[in-house]
Amino acid sequence: APRFSGNIQIGGMWSNSTSQLRVNDSNETTRDLNSEADSFNVVYPIVLFDLKYRIKEKTTLHAGTPIDEYGIRLNAGMAHDLGDPGQLDFSIFWSPMHQEWQDPYIAGQDREETGAFDAGIELKYNRIMGTGFQFRGIYNYIDVDKDLSGDRFEDLQRDGHKYTANIGYAIQLDRMNKIVPAVDFTRAQMDGASNSYNGYRVLLNYLRFSRQYMLNVYVGGGSTQYDKQHPLYGKSRQATGIGSFAILTWFSPFNWQRTFFSLGAGAGYSDANINFYASRSFSSLVTFGYKF
Repeated sequence: APRFSGNIQIGGMWSNSTSQLRVNDSNETTRDLNSEADSFNVVYPIVLFDLKYRIKEKTTLHAGTPIDEYGIRLNAGMAHDLGDPGQLDFSIFWSPMHQEWQDPYIAGQDREETGAFDAGIELKYNRIMGTGFQFRGIYNYIDVDKDLSGDRFEDLQRDGHKYTANIGYAIQLDRMNKIVPAVDFTRAQMDGASNSYNGYRVLLNYLRFSRQYMLNVYVGGGSTQYDKQHPLYGKSRQATGIGSFAILTWFSPFNWQRTFFSLGAGAGYSDANINFYASRSFSSLVTFGYKF
């Protein structure tokens, strides 16, 4: 029989960053174009949801709000269990909070922000042929509204397409613990060759689950190489980075049925051969949720 389930969470998120590209009122003015930004804080409320509607025994519609690098993403799709061959999950997504600087390369005066259309499709194939292998393929289209730096330099145009392939293997250590090592490759084909790149990452996800709590830990690192030299810096951008994030969820706190608390914390560091693109970040979140 059809069945509706899901959860909703409300709370807040805090981050501290030195990214020159992060759009925030506290980061409008940069001192120079040869170093990372001064440290600044961002605090904002968040509302998250995860909804599922099982229309058949093996087919489920879903919609939710995963968090990505630009904030909260809206996602909707359908998952179908194939049995022994595995599970397929197809979805579309949109990042409504994606903003960019019209021209990031301005020092000593306020930079103006602009919106960006950021949407795409994602295909997941889990438990491939009854094994722990899993695959994710992501296509992402980005269109920056007012790309003034791209108008100044053709090679800095930021509209374009991103393609990501991720392969992982789920290892069930015991009844409560699972790890998923994975690797992924991203090809970005932007209108500006200086913003087109190949990116590689190695990732590890650890999950511990019990009736009282769930711990989810992500750790990853990788490198990115850009296609063409940057017109302002005279060399092709190269970057390496590491990051981690952990979320602890406490189910039925104080014996409040169908509720849960989530606490999250993370850190990231990126080094680049162009100092403007180096950055570090710290973040945390607190939410209270209800399951139905």
